[in-house]
Amino acid sequence: MGELTRKKLRVLGKILKDDLKKQINEKDLKASNKLSKGIKYKTTERKHATVLSVYLPFYAEFLNDGTTGVKKGKKGSRDLFNAILKWAKIKNITPRYKKSNKERSMKDMAYLISRKIAKDGIVKRFNGGSKFIDIVLQDISPQVLEEIAETKRQEILNEIE
Repeated sequence: MGELTRKKLRVLGKILKDDLKKQINEKDLKASNKLSKGIKYKTTERKHATVLSVYLPFYAEFLNDGTTGVKKGKKGSRDLFNAILKWAKIKNITPRYKKSNKERSMKDMAYLISRKIAKDGIVKRFNGGSKFIDIVLQDISPQVLEEIAETKRQEILNEIE
């Protein structure tokens, strides 16, 4: 069920992936190219729907939104702290100073970075977030969405017959 819809959603997934990569290049968010390489999409059949899922690296939302939604204050946000800690571990970044407890040193480093981001933002040149995801989502052609909806409608009608 829904093979045509699935194909159209895959086309939309490819369009979104290509447009996201284009925005990443235009906004110069490609320090290691892992952001671009980390964009994935897949379609899944559910009981009464075909779903397109687009996946980006966890830090993409911080590049898109900056610190919007992050509780500001002296201590920053727990979400931001956890994201920085995860990022540092993935990138194998270690603090310059060493304490006897490596995990404690990592947490201290993540705290300092998250506090700085909460205060100054993530990418200074954007004065907040880069909005690269928002731009791509705004540019999705309503015609493409209508075409997918029409395909799904036809498939449902064919099933009823």
